[in-house]
Amino acid sequence: MKLLKGLSLITLAVFIVAFVACSGSGQYAAEKKLMKQASDVMGDFISGMEKADNAKEVASVLNTFADKMTGLAPKMKEMEKKYPKIEEAPEELSVMMKDIEAMQQKMMGAMMKIMQYQDDPDVKAAQEKLEKIGN
Repeated sequence: MKLLKGLSLITLAVFIVAFVACSGSGQYAAEKKLMKQASDVMGDFISGMEKADNAKEVASVLNTFADKMTGLAPKMKEMEKKYPKIEEAPEELSVMMKDIEAMQQKMMGAMMKIMQYQDDPDVKAAQEKLEKIGN
């Protein structure tokens, strides 16, 4: 359940990145800046998980991700309220959506790595930290 809550927060970030990155420039400048930050954080998370070879490294990557998402998550939730139908992106965004789908696949791979070490106390604690952000 904890893993799913963390994944839902990550998936929300991916969808918002797709929507806002493809919106008009000046009108959505603040949203684009936020989404650039979220995208960078997600990229760092994916990269860190790909490199992690043990429970201690997985926990460290999770903790870093949770720390960075602490400030972004409330703003992203506000954007979700403002743009409730993000998944209904216009057809002309299909190329961008393919890029987002690729990012989602990498996120799933990162989550699978967490599952390998889910019984480790440090990984459990890091997952709980991430879950608190999603609530």
